Amino acid sequence: MRKTALLALLLLLAACTGSKRDEGLPPIRSHVYRYTAWADDGKTMVVRGWMHLDKVKRGVVGEWWLQPVGNPYPIGPQRGQGRLTGEMRDGHLVMELQPDRRDDNVLLVETGEGKNLSGTWEWSSIAGVQGRGTWRATRD
Repeated sequence: MRKTALLALLLLLAACTGSKRDEGLPPIRSHVYRYTAWADDGKTMVVRGWMHLDKVKRGVVGEWWLQPVGNPYPIGPQRGQGRLTGEMRDGHLVMELQPDRRDDNVLLVETGEGKNLSGTWEWSSIAGVQGRGTWRATRD
């Protein structure tokens, strides 16, 4: 019930805000996106959920709620809920699902255009890259 109420509130907030494009960021103001991630084969869905993004001066901040699909490919901490941060790097929005960690973090590199976001994800640990694939976030 709490999550449903929170999602409804976030959707209402997203509907009430406009989007602006500045500083090279994708057209984000404050929006809720449906998130889907696939394994590196591009066909096997491994994660579904949502993310809420707010544009800030130097990038984005937000929160996420993600769940694995079936018995997935190595997805790292793309499960549960948390906060994220993102910034522009080399012309792409790069978001960290675990911004306080240098080990066991998932990076989302946005490469798409338009109102929806898409790109590649990579789960890295102290031993290096453990999993990777593609993702899409569709604005409701």
